[in-house]
Amino acid sequence: MEAIKKKMQMLKLDKENAIDRAEQAEADKKQAEDRCKQLEEEQQGLQKKLKGTEDEVEKYSESWRPCICLEPCLLTRGGGSVPCPEATMHLALAGM
Repeated sequence: MEAIKKKMQMLKLDKENAIDRAEQAEADKKQAEDRCKQLEEEQQGLQKKLKGTEDEVEKYSESWRPCICLEPCLLTRGGGSVPCPEATMHLALAGM
């Protein structure tokens, strides 16, 4: 009879430990889901920011064009003229 009581106590203790582990697992799961949601929101914000930056880069890239100088010329910037040596590459505003 004593062995049965001892076995019952051990089973009860095992049950309580299993319940505690299950509760902890549920709490960990909730915490992980919350963190996942937070990271997804952060990712969406960063994707919007990236899209805006890409649009801005595209906008400014379209306003610049490469210019290869095959003979000496003057590139006008800010009201002054800057000599451009032969066979060098520089960026000039489109329409200049």
